[in-house]
Amino acid sequence: MPSSPSLRLPRGLILLGALILWLATAYFAYHAWVHGADHRDFYPRWAGVRRVLAGERDLYSAEATRAMQIQLYGAPIPAGRDQQGFAYPAQLAVLLLPFGLIPDVEIATALWQGLSLLMLAGAFWALRASVSHRLPPGLLLALAVWNYPLLMLFQGQITALLCIILAGAAALFLRRRDALAGAVLALGVVKPELIALPALAFLWLAVRERRWRFLWGLAGGSLGLFLVSVALAGWWIPGWLNGLSAYAGYARVVWAPAELWRMHPAMALGVLAFALGMVWRGRQSLWGLLGAGIPAGMLVFPQTLLWGLTLLTLPLLLAYRRGGRAAVWLIWILGWTALFIQPLAEWWKVQAVGMPVLTLGALWLADAPEK
Repeated sequence: MPSSPSLRLPRGLILLGALILWLATAYFAYHAWVHGADHRDFYPRWAGVRRVLAGERDLYSAEATRAMQIQLYGAPIPAGRDQQGFAYPAQLAVLLLPFGLIPDVEIATALWQGLSLLMLAGAFWALRASVSHRLPPGLLLALAVWNYPLLMLFQGQITALLCIILAGAAALFLRRRDALAGAVLALGVVKPELIALPALAFLWLAVRERRWRFLWGLAGGSLGLFLVSVALAGWWIPGWLNGLSAYAGYARVVWAPAELWRMHPAMALGVLAFALGMVWRGRQSLWGLLGAGIPAGMLVFPQTLLWGLTLLTLPLLLAYRRGGRAAVWLIWILGWTALFIQPLAEWWKVQAVGMPVLTLGALWLADAPEK
């Protein structure tokens, strides 16, 4: 439980405030970021959902990608450029069905951007209500407007969805609402490279504590979501796997072990040992496992550009105690600094690898004994 009581507000007032925040953010995003823009990353997701709603059961083939390009831009995208295919598991199309009902891609994208800010705020609220250390409102606001969440919002990425899934599932798990926690966690399958290691943390604790209702909730939620995706998009798994191969040919992907190995094998082995050691260190508690598991997963699995770094806001909130407080602010400053300097041709790779390592360092300082 939080160290200090929170202000109790009527539920209706909270919902009204959330609705106002959503619509105000969407209005701003539409006029400042979306209207007239040549591209936002949400566009191909919207096009994919529109495709399945029209009865097409192919999301991943070259022909499907070409059709979505024509739908969005009026002509195919030339070879050698980002083809903007639907590169996610088809479960994402299920979760985004309401946005596919909106006929205007710009309006749908702006509403998604507004909802993303709302989901990020909800994730922060769920975490703040479930930890024992104090998280000042100024810190929550600073992390919400950190450069990585802002970039995520600007492009219409989906990382905020993972934030609310993980924080919400953790809050429910800690309140022993196990079946619901498992069902919520099942939604994270839409971003497997970010959810894999944190999901193992939940599984470890659920099995160790014999909380079988969580496993049933996870299995039931996963199966239900998968069956709905098959009903909408057919047997999509082979096409998705083939599409991933094509996606890897034009997307900007970084795999931390390979990048570090090029610098020196000892660096790659050392960073992986540190990351997995931090996961092992936090094995006694859910927040300990999630705090280390989120950045460790970014180092173990390939990541696309900087979009996943928004998820680091959760472990940074967990690290904001004892010796970790100063480190959290330093990482926040370094993130903004990295936005304005470009000392290397692929500076984004340094951030994609370095920020998870620094976050693990902040968690280590937070757990270090005070002198």
